[in-house]
Amino acid sequence: MARSSRRRPLTPAVESATTPVFAGGRYQPLTDSECDQIIDSSLDILQGIGIADAPGWLQRLMLEKGASLRQDGRLTFARGAV
Repeated sequence: MARSSRRRPLTPAVESATTPVFAGGRYQPLTDSECDQIIDSSLDILQGIGIADAPGWLQRLMLEKGASLRQDGRLTFARGAV
């Protein structure tokens, strides 16, 4: 008996709020909209809060690319620079 005939048939994934979606062999636990929301929130954090204690080489590099160094030493990033 050929190996392919012994395999279980693939069952289609059922999309629901609690079941991750498998499409085209990719695991997609989040929708595109949820991913966009995470990206937007990350950019908001980098722009508003930034990072503390950035190494000197990173500060120099990012300041050249449009980042800002606040009075409290936090490095903040313009959305376009990210």
